[in-house]
Amino acid sequence: MCEHTNAQITLRHQVDRTFDADGEQAGADVLLPDGRVSYHCPDCGAAGHGTTNDAPRWVTERVAALPVVR
Repeated sequence: MCEHTNAQITLRHQVDRTFDADGEQAGADVLLPDGRVSYHCPDCGAAGHGTTNDAPRWVTERVAALPVVR
C-alpha cells in the first residue's frame, strides 16, 4: 500500500483585500481556501482534482494538518 510520501497537493485560494474610502488597500492580503484541491502521487499514480469533500482520505488528512494561511 502506498504511503503517498512523494505526493503533491495543490490548494486553490482566493485573495481577500480590504480597501479604505480613498481606494487604498487597508491591511495585508488574506488568503482564503475555496475548497478546491488537486493531487498527484508519482509513486502509485493516484491523481485527481475537485473539492476537499470528495478527495481521498489521505488528501483530506494532509490538508487538515496544514497551517492556516492568514
